[in-house]
Amino acid sequence: MFGKLFGDKNAPKKQAAPEINPQEMIEKLNGQIDTVEKRIKVLENRTAEYKTTAIAKKKAKDNRGALMAMKQMKMMEKELAKLDGQSVMLTEQKMMIESTHFDSDVIKTVSAGKDAMKQMQKDLDIDDIADLKDELADMQAENEERQAFFAEAATADQDDLLEELDALEAENIEAEMEALDVADTYVKPNEVQVNEEVKEADDSKKLEAMFA
Repeated sequence: MFGKLFGDKNAPKKQAAPEINPQEMIEKLNGQIDTVEKRIKVLENRTAEYKTTAIAKKKAKDNRGALMAMKQMKMMEKELAKLDGQSVMLTEQKMMIESTHFDSDVIKTVSAGKDAMKQMQKDLDIDDIADLKDELADMQAENEERQAFFAEAATADQDDLLEELDALEAENIEAEMEALDVADTYVKPNEVQVNEEVKEADDSKKLEAMFA
């Protein structure tokens, strides 16, 4: 009596239910569904055979044989109806397990993502972010200052050099113009000799014409 009230220490403890592996259960259900489908095909063939036998015996005036074949056909049809129900039940259960297993994986993933976000948020302190922002702004300002320094060095004395270049260009143009003027007034020695010979020939022709 007291053992029932306070529990018997010597009584065997209830064993915990074994953990169910969803994937193994799905595979088991698939195997059972295949077995049921195979049996359905066998019984469908037998049902067709009994139907053919019943018709043949009826034509042969064997009413007793035809009735026996019809009874066996009806038995097969009842068995087929039962197997159809079993197939539907097994398929529905497999789909529910697959759906539940999928939902469970999704929930576990979401939960893991939530924990990861919590951990990352702990690592993100607002003061640290503000300090980082200030440091980046200082680095950007220093970088812009260096760029301005080097750009100024590249353009130093640029205006003076351009003025000097313009002066050199003007001098070069003036020298080219003077060279063209000299070339126009200069006559080559060969050209002077040719001109004199032509003039002498013209004078000789004029003298010949006077004494002719």
